[in-house]
Amino acid sequence: MMKSYGQKRLNKTDVQKGTRNFILSFLILCGTTFCTVFLFFKSADMQNREIREDYEAYRNMLGRSELLNIKLDEIYEKMTQMSSDQMQNDVFLRNSIIDDIQVGKELIAEDSATNLKHISILFKNMEPMINYKNELLKKKIEKNNISRLLNECIQKNGTVNTNIQRKNIEKGKLFKNK
Repeated sequence: MMKSYGQKRLNKTDVQKGTRNFILSFLILCGTTFCTVFLFFKSADMQNREIREDYEAYRNMLGRSELLNIKLDEIYEKMTQMSSDQMQNDVFLRNSIIDDIQVGKELIAEDSATNLKHISILFKNMEPMINYKNELLKKKIEKNNISRLLNECIQKNGTVNTNIQRKNIEKGKLFKNK
């Protein structure tokens, strides 16, 4: 028998009910804590994975940027050679420049076009310049062909003149009377 000093006497069912409520509240609290910790670590793992992917993408983009800078330097050097007429075979040089531009465009790719926008714009602006260089190259080839034909004509004319002078024919009489 419990003595009560002005308090309501607790019976066995109230104690069991209080104990059940405590255990249930404790289990809910433990479950919530476990879920919170679990979700925290899962979130941290997902963030680490995303950060690693972003880091790899960034390193990949930096590598492509470095390769593109090298390609741009090569293109600039070849275009300088083409402008200064240092090369004998301009067609080969032009094709090499076009190939380098294609390689550069492939390096940029679609996914990094926004990240490498300045280089992408440079390649797009380079195309009209290459087309202009092609036209200049065609005109230069035409000029060289015409110059070669003119030199051949001058040479043939000189040969004909020397043959005429050798035969010692009087001026105005190219044919002998028979």
